[in-house]
Amino acid sequence: MKWPKKVAFWLINCALFNSFQISQKLNPTSQVRYKEFPLQVAKDCATDKVETDSDTDTDAARTGTSSHTPRVPHEDPPWDTFGSYAEKCTGENC
Repeated sequence: MKWPKKVAFWLINCALFNSFQISQKLNPTSQVRYKEFPLQVAKDCATDKVETDSDTDTDAARTGTSSHTPRVPHEDPPWDTFGSYAEKCTGENC
């Protein structure tokens, strides 16, 4: 195996271990071992499983139900893109 792939797998393993440590701190009663944790993460990602807490909003925890953020209206330039600049220019610095 070439070194870039080894580095990528090592970084993924570091991220999984860090997330396992955080999971253990947040869920001290969990009996999941580190050997089982990456498989559980892969299964959860493959099934798109989302766990919700009872105190959180269930609409925000569901996938695909995010609220739409309106975009700022686009303002066109004073002259159109394909028009003649000389026809539209009215200042001294044109």
